[in-house]
Amino acid sequence: MKKAPDTRKTFVSKSRTKESKGIELPRTPIKPLEFLFGGGAGALKDAPEPLVILFKDSQDDSYIHLFEEILIRIYREKKGGIPDIKKLTLKDEWSKREVERWLDEGKIFVVDVDSEGEINRDLLADRLWAIFHGRKGIVIFYTKDEKVSEKYQRLLEEVNWQLQRVAKIVEITPRKLSFKEKKILTKLILGNIIVKDVAPGIDQDTIFNETSKLYEDKLEKLVNEYYHTLGIIREGENESREHLRMKAFIISTLIKELVKRGIKDIGEILERIRTEEPFGTIVPDVIFEGEFYEAETLFEEGFHKIHKTIQKYSGTSGKVKIVVEPITAFIHADDFLKLLKILKKRYPGIDVSFYTMDLRNMKLLDLRKYLKELSEFLSSNANVP
Repeated sequence: MKKAPDTRKTFVSKSRTKESKGIELPRTPIKPLEFLFGGGAGALKDAPEPLVILFKDSQDDSYIHLFEEILIRIYREKKGGIPDIKKLTLKDEWSKREVERWLDEGKIFVVDVDSEGEINRDLLADRLWAIFHGRKGIVIFYTKDEKVSEKYQRLLEEVNWQLQRVAKIVEITPRKLSFKEKKILTKLILGNIIVKDVAPGIDQDTIFNETSKLYEDKLEKLVNEYYHTLGIIREGENESREHLRMKAFIISTLIKELVKRGIKDIGEILERIRTEEPFGTIVPDVIFEGEFYEAETLFEEGFHKIHKTIQKYSGTSGKVKIVVEPITAFIHADDFLKLLKILKKRYPGIDVSFYTMDLRNMKLLDLRKYLKELSEFLSSNANVP
């Protein structure tokens, strides 16, 4: 049985009707993965499994953990769940045998090939075949040495030929960034924040890892404040932690606006901000004064989920505001750019806009502005691929 539409009176703040539609979208494609990890990285979003990645890192820097985090997010968008990352090395005989004989499915493997030791080609082919026979699996061969990289490039091509080209091989070489660029990149991926006391000379992974902790702590604090303390967040069925934290962030911005208006009573706030509550046949993540907020992680469905979310509001009055995490905006920058350019023609009659999270200012950031900032960062380097 269909639920009756919600007929409660809503109030739309005049200040909230002024969207930043005047922000001019970049005219050229936005390809942050290619910029950061080289031309081969562009295939990661659509690369079929099985997948072999030869990762040549910088001698005096480190980008592998940042790469792993982006790869995990892409994996979760395609398959859901959280893949297990297993680190392997050739440093000793036990680890060497594990690489050659005990690899199995269901994990992302990172094999450090800079340590002493040599993988037997036939045994490697046998283990890769065992991993890939189900047409799935990801193995990263990691090195900081140019000669080692060249050797494994040849070895992996030979092995893949032996395996009848079952796997796609992608070569990754991170761009060498200045200290300033590392900080800007980190802020673009992690909500406009940066860990304090970042000193020149620190590698990219350290800056990213330390800022990630700050990012996680800020969002977890919001969940605890508005969920456990106020009971204002209603959890969705099988909801991921990332999705719950985005709802908490959205709610924090709405509470801040109500407080500015002088509305501080918890009962009134709970009446105005509703989560996971049916509105007709739709169940928005958050409803607030004639606006529908949807937090999207894209897990299991990829970018297609954005289109599904917009379509479900067909025929519904009110503003639809779709919020994504900064890392999602970063990975799918060009997808969002293309969609925004055709949005009114493709979805006439639906008032939809997009946002990401600005944790520094604790507000929603218009995705148009984010894409402009990201595009300017990429184009500031004359050697953008």
